[in-house]
Amino acid sequence: SGCLDEYMDVVVVIDENVAICKAEFTYYPSGYQVSFTSNANGDFKQHSWTFDDGSNSNLENPVHSYSKPGYYEVAYSVIKLENL
Repeated sequence: SGCLDEYMDVVVVIDENVAICKAEFTYYPSGYQVSFTSNANGDFKQHSWTFDDGSNSNLENPVHSYSKPGYYEVAYSVIKLENL
């Protein structure tokens, strides 16, 4: 039996005078069900997940079930609006 793993990350260089938003997450798969945990720093008012299978969530720490095994590109966004 073989194994393949890959890790990608985005490096962001930010103007130090601009508020920092940093969306990060960890995940734990159990069969076709995956538990996602937000590791974002800050008091974010909105969370948005897309799971690369047509599904999405606005929960901070969602659990998502996939219908088949595979590689999925999961996107996580956080929003903190100031003075609104």
